[in-house]
Amino acid sequence: MVYKNLKFLLFLLVTNISFGQVDNMLFLMDNVPSSRNVNIAAYDDSTKFHFAFPIISGIQASLNSDFKYDDIIKIRPTDGSKFLDPNSFIGSLRKRSHIQINAKINLIRFGFRFKDGYVNFSVDENMNADLGIDRGVFQFLIYGNKTYENNQGIGSLTSNFSHTREFSISYAKKVEIKNHIFDVGIKPKIYFGLGNFESTNTINYRNDQNFSSIGFDLRGSGNISAPIDIISGQKIDLNEFEITSNLESSYISNSKNKGFGFDIGASYEYDLGRKIYNIRRNNDVVFDRARKVKVDFSIVDIGRINWKSNSKSINYNLSYQFNGFDLTNHIDSISEGYDFYENFIQNELDSLELDNSLSIEDQEKYSTGLKPKFYLNSSFFFSDKLSVGLLMNSSNYGFFKHMNVTLHSSFRLNEIIRLTASLSRGNKIGLGLSLKGGPFQFYILSDNFFDTFDMISNPYEVKNANLHFGTNFIF
Repeated sequence: MVYKNLKFLLFLLVTNISFGQVDNMLFLMDNVPSSRNVNIAAYDDSTKFHFAFPIISGIQASLNSDFKYDDIIKIRPTDGSKFLDPNSFIGSLRKRSHIQINAKINLIRFGFRFKDGYVNFSVDENMNADLGIDRGVFQFLIYGNKTYENNQGIGSLTSNFSHTREFSISYAKKVEIKNHIFDVGIKPKIYFGLGNFESTNTINYRNDQNFSSIGFDLRGSGNISAPIDIISGQKIDLNEFEITSNLESSYISNSKNKGFGFDIGASYEYDLGRKIYNIRRNNDVVFDRARKVKVDFSIVDIGRINWKSNSKSINYNLSYQFNGFDLTNHIDSISEGYDFYENFIQNELDSLELDNSLSIEDQEKYSTGLKPKFYLNSSFFFSDKLSVGLLMNSSNYGFFKHMNVTLHSSFRLNEIIRLTASLSRGNKIGLGLSLKGGPFQFYILSDNFFDTFDMISNPYEVKNANLHFGTNFIF
């Protein structure tokens, strides 16, 4: 039964695997207008004006999970059969593992050259979710309660969801400092928060002295901002628990939760000179190649959002004590006193409501911070067409925590084709392609190409994936 429950739990975790932004390829594809989401100083002298149709200008969905199907489901090399390996699963976990969902949809984007710089205006819809689970929770599920004392902590859970609308205007220009040319950029952003939920939970083991019952306590607190009314008393009664909402008028058009943020970035190119290549065939053919080194740096998502609309604080205590099952009256349907299984299940659900409480209070406001990320890239250009480089950037779990390191190379064929390939930690292969015919540009990017497209045929074994695509008109 433990193995079945664990397999079911892992199935839920993996099939609801999370989305999280890395954006390595987007940073490197600086010829794509939406790259200014992360590469703030990206600047192209040849572009005078660009615009895109709503929504199809940029759609992003990416995946980042610390859980993977084959961390626990193993295959025997002798006969190809599958088996559960709980020790392998526990060994694969971090102290706290995360499941994330992030998505970004561009609603409006256009830009134009202004004097010696470039202005870009954008409206984006952002949706982010993050669930963090301590390793101890899974250790308790797998190994049981034999090492736990009464009221000992099992672990904690954290959850966070936010939906925001972002209005931004970026400006990038060339600056000369002591005969050196820099591209610098800044991007102030105004946020309107549509919905938010955050909570922190702790789980403690509980048992009676004679072990006549065992169970656990889940204590939690958090904040919520949404057009939702939660009606319940101090005791949670699932029969009276009610949520009412008015999403159309109060949610989509909400402008009361305001926030501010900004991004900054800089880029520098150092010209190494030109190198002449002579190749003898029928006649001397001379190849003139410009060589240079380029360094790009960005810090994005610095800021906070204040949640004032329908903001509430929540405190709750959920307790469950298992006393065993009495199936006496549920076995033989022709015996006297027989009770249907539906009643048995309902009685067990009712037992969850005995020692529970929920406290909800209106509050004036609370605030949440954005998650800053940084990017540092260096590229060596063998010519105007070919370059190689190294990109470092922070992950979703902290500014300098879990650093991502990426090797990359790009090939350019005039303005028509741009192809970029990368290799990141964990043997993730990224690919980016942009095609331009006349003013029309199409692009598709992935930080983990093979896992992204493997989701179609083999979703359970995917741990990280990323996809970003769109169209633009560039003049």
